Amino acid sequence: MAVNESARSEVFWIIDRIEGTVAVCEDENRDHLEIPLSSISGPAEEGSVLFRMPDGGYYADPAATISRRKRIYEKQRALFRKSKE
Repeated sequence: MAVNESARSEVFWIIDRIEGTVAVCEDENRDHLEIPLSSISGPAEEGSVLFRMPDGGYYADPAATISRRKRIYEKQRALFRKSKE
């Protein structure tokens, strides 16, 4: 499902874990929010990046999730490279 990027908010949450029918999410300030899975469109899994949509729902953005995972991977590689020197 493609979503118009200008329609989503710039605020985002990361799914920390899924408990039953609820996604427990964390924002950049480490504040937590519980979101019913029924309110999330797109592939919702641990680590997914969620954006709030104008209709009040949430969208799990695969491209943003992949980008975030790549940034984390590169940071880890750089850390491990430094620790071996």
